[in-house]
Amino acid sequence: MTLRIGVDATGADPAVRDLLEDLQSALQQWSQGLGRWTDVAYVTSTYSSEIGTWTVEEGDQRYLRWMVIGDTMWINFNVTQTTLASTPPQLRIAVPGGYTAFPQEATGFVFASGTTAELGVVLTLNDSLLNVISIQRTAGTGWPNSTDAQNFRGSICFQVYRTEVIP
Repeated sequence: MTLRIGVDATGADPAVRDLLEDLQSALQQWSQGLGRWTDVAYVTSTYSSEIGTWTVEEGDQRYLRWMVIGDTMWINFNVTQTTLASTPPQLRIAVPGGYTAFPQEATGFVFASGTTAELGVVLTLNDSLLNVISIQRTAGTGWPNSTDAQNFRGSICFQVYRTEVIP
């Protein structure tokens, strides 16, 4: 998709011309990624837990991808053979792309297999310290401990706002 601004800046004040060129460049960069899936490169800090630990190694991340249209973000994830310690009730994945999630939107699902095979929920958590999606058991209890055995595959759709300026 190519976005064009139909403004002829010929003869315009240099400051106005520069502003229009910057605006057109920013809009073109923004529109190129609109509605396209973006893969998230593996980074250890992307994954965490409320209590205990959730260890996701590089080879465990099958995919983590996101897409935004308007103020709606979709995240799809698949992590396999992960390790859980101290029965964490919340497994967390950082919201990518410089976006901030609106808090407490329970709009996703997860299928867990391995040590535990069940459906769970995915919701957003956002406060002064967190900007994550949270993977939880529907029963509200902690995920059982496992070593290289627990798999999670899920999806969530939620409202976001931009927290970083597009370069």
